[in-house]
Amino acid sequence: MAISCSDVVFESEAALGVYKSSEWGERGFCKTCGTSLFWRMTGYCGVSEGAFDALGPISFTTEVFIDEKPTHYEFANKTTQMTGAEVFALFMQDGSE
Repeated sequence: MAISCSDVVFESEAALGVYKSSEWGERGFCKTCGTSLFWRMTGYCGVSEGAFDALGPISFTTEVFIDEKPTHYEFANKTTQMTGAEVFALFMQDGSE
């Protein structure tokens, strides 16, 4: 699970690795242990829940790239579901991939 964040600051940039995983996005990870930390694209950054020391109650409200999810992958609660095209339209500056 990822939490949508803005103004993300990491305690140690030296320990941060970034991998360009697609034409539009990249994944961040800890270079020491390999833990996944975030996925970001223009206008959006989703930080892995485990990257936080402590979190208060959170609500799982949105699923992205729903058109690419495995058929057996379902969530118990009702969420806003966005296709890849909807995600790009919302977060990309010019609305294109």
